[in-house]
Amino acid sequence: MKRPIILTFVTFILVVNICFGNENLRISRDDESLWVSLKINVKNPKELYKRLSSGLSNRLILSIEIKERRGGTIAFKKEYVFEVIYDVWDEKYRLFTFDPTKKLRFETSNKEEIYTKFVEIEDLRICDVKALSADTLYNIKVKVIINPVSKEIIEKIKEYLADPESTSKGSPPRTIFGSFVNVFIPELNTENIYKYELKSVNINEIPTKK
Repeated sequence: MKRPIILTFVTFILVVNICFGNENLRISRDDESLWVSLKINVKNPKELYKRLSSGLSNRLILSIEIKERRGGTIAFKKEYVFEVIYDVWDEKYRLFTFDPTKKLRFETSNKEEIYTKFVEIEDLRICDVKALSADTLYNIKVKVIINPVSKEIIEKIKEYLADPESTSKGSPPRTIFGSFVNVFIPELNTENIYKYELKSVNINEIPTKK
């Protein structure tokens, strides 16, 4: 009777070790680097899925912060930008990263495949293991914003490009840059913001990246 109990206990330990984190945010490491995998529960997946083939740029901005649990000292902080563009001529979806230069990360003609790659980021290298202390516990925070400019603002931008004076009639002339900042920045889309966190992480307990 004791054998099934032992087997169940061993299975539980293996699951915890392999899936360090939660269903949305997981971390792993190798001898040199720390890696993050992220699954985003998109609030309006149908709208994003439809927009991917619109020909417009779709951007995801991911911010990662690793902070000491005690004292609050920031050990690492960085932003990553991902962009999906549909090439109507080649009929292909391309996923780019900017770190800092633009690089092709993935390419496919399958819309479902590019959607998955966009909202489920696998094995993103974030920092050197040496940057973190083995004797310190860390809190890892991740913030994501998808398409910070809403569809309504895109329409306003189109109108602006067609008639720049329409946004500033009755006001002194402004530069193109000044007009964009003053007119569009206050209306940036903040609805598609997602936050994830892992607390009290010790790098010695992080599983090895496969």
